[in-house]
This record gives sequence, structure tokens and C-alpha cells, in this order.
Amino acid sequence: KIATNAVTDAKIAAMTATKLTGTVSNARFPAGSVVQVVRAEAPNVAFSTTNSTPQDTGHSVAITPQFSDSDILVQLHTVGGQTNAGRSYKLHINRTVGGASDTNVSSFNLGDDSDGTLMTQIGCIVYDTSVSNTSERIYRTKCGTDSVGTARYNYQNSQSKSQLIAMEIKR
Repeated sequence: KIATNAVTDAKIAAMTATKLTGTVSNARFPAGSVVQVVRAEAPNVAFSTTNSTPQDTGHSVAITPQFSDSDILVQLHTVGGQTNAGRSYKLHINRTVGGASDTNVSSFNLGDDSDGTLMTQIGCIVYDTSVSNTSERIYRTKCGTDSVGTARYNYQNSQSKSQLIAMEIKR
């Protein structure tokens, strides 16, 4: 009897594993469902530039949509700023699809926190509705100055590290 229970348990485990690793059909995700979430933490170094053209910070997140009729929600949290108080900081989020060239999907300028400490909390949300295939999409951050001073990205302390999160959301 013990052997029979062991075989039954093994069959149940095998069936469960098969169901968990199988794919789920498109019809099973109603509009607004989160299909997948990918998170990328920035490298353990601060990025800085004196260039007024935003430069690649080395922080990116890659996501491959499971469905061609999805949207991608990208969230960024970082700490950064400008070394010169009263000057602005440029932050861009660019997208590459299937290895094609970068496309800017979000850009804005931020004023510094007026004391040059580079400790401005920065958040950005991009809702990308351009998904039409299941090619990998890479979202990367770029930053620059307003032509004066130094811009810094991922200017971390022991409590903060930059995060990029990409979520596939069913249309």
C-alpha cells in the first residue's frame, strides 16, 4: 500500500509539473492581465556624463512579449541629478525592438534639488502601446546635462539602487 501511494504521488507531481510549465492560451488572459514581469537592477556603479546629448547609462531591461496584442508598462526608479545647483538633468528611456536602432519613448528634463547633492529621487512610467509582434524589446536609460556641470545616474547610497521594471499587459 505504501508503494501504491508513492506511485500516485509521483503521478500527481508529474501532472502538476506538466501543467505549470505548459503555455497558456491567449484567450485565457482577459484585457488588463499582467502576463509577465521582468526587473533589472542597475550595475553597482554610478554613471556620470558631462555630455548634453544623453548617453547610455548601462541600465536596461529586456522583455519578450508572449503575445503580439499586448502593451508594455515600464517603470523606472533612480537617484541622480546635476552637480550644479539650479541646472537641469536630462533623462531618456529608449527602446530597441528585435535588434533595430534605438527609438526614444520618453524624455524629460529635471531641475536639480538646488543644493547639488545629486540625491533627487526620480521616477518615470512609460506605457508602450506599440507592440505588434513577439520580438524582444530592450528599454534602456540615457542621461545628460543641460550643457553645464555633470549629470549622474544611479547615484546610490546604501538604501537605494536604480530599478527598471517591464510588465507585459494584455490588451
